[in-house]
Amino acid sequence: MPQHKRYRVCGMQISSSVPFPELRALPKSKGEYYPDMEFEIGGDISLHNSGQVVMTVEEPDGTPWMTCTKTSQGYRLHFTNIADFLVDPSGRRVSCIAPPGTPPETIRHLFLDQVIPPLLNLRGTEALHASAIATAQGACAFIGMSGQGKSTLASAFHVLGYPILCDDCLVLKDDPDSILVQPAYPGLRLWDDSRGTFFGNRRSTPPVSHYNDKRRVSTHASDSATRDFLPLRRIYSLRRSDAGGPAGQPQIEPLSIRDALVELLSYTFRLDLTDQTMILRQMRVLERVAREVPVRRLRLPDDLKLLPAARELILQDLGQG
Repeated sequence: MPQHKRYRVCGMQISSSVPFPELRALPKSKGEYYPDMEFEIGGDISLHNSGQVVMTVEEPDGTPWMTCTKTSQGYRLHFTNIADFLVDPSGRRVSCIAPPGTPPETIRHLFLDQVIPPLLNLRGTEALHASAIATAQGACAFIGMSGQGKSTLASAFHVLGYPILCDDCLVLKDDPDSILVQPAYPGLRLWDDSRGTFFGNRRSTPPVSHYNDKRRVSTHASDSATRDFLPLRRIYSLRRSDAGGPAGQPQIEPLSIRDALVELLSYTFRLDLTDQTMILRQMRVLERVAREVPVRRLRLPDDLKLLPAARELILQDLGQG
């Protein structure tokens, strides 16, 4: 029987039969321990062979990347030709079944970055598909489509000492007084050009998965400084372009509450599009975020040399309250 290790991810304590070198293991519990989520390899996939497809994520060319099916046993998240993740109805138990050719790092990546975020939605917690940093004013989040530079921009702040809160999944807490956020887990996932620009060869950078060339950069130093909830002060929706603002510089544009809500809806995690209660709950949270947290559009020229200018522009904007 494999020994389970405990980790903290997205505010949850997770017990796993699979070791995660990407994470720092928590100390062993001295008394009774009830994890928020359990993860293991193996399971009976035959119990999940039929059901209703409740969500599909497609590649840019229209081919299915992930299909979520609701079954009598819970949910099955099927990543085409890579792995299946079986989830109980409460989102507390997850098992993975993968063919022999799927590398361990890919299984770990899918669980951390593709499975946990929508399961937060199932468990009653909302999250933004965002990278985020901690500043003196509070949390600052970057949303946008894949390839717009969220992780790269977060890296530009991290090298100056700003703690990383998350690389891809920003957990929201709908507090009565303010919108709060919670760190996900330490680490960045970067392409070679961004990694070389900010970190060079100073750090060990294991691969994220077998199906892309991103590498992991550890930010454990951030983890020790940012374990509590922080107020969310700004959200920047990134738009990469060849131009930008005047003289090709980064440019910030305010968004109306209506436009901000549309942006936020595009960058959230959902598990079951047929669950109206889940969707309405998410809408209420995002509407409040749009009303209480300034959302800006950040036009970012496609030039890594302009990231310091973007960083300074963001800090000036944050300083305006």
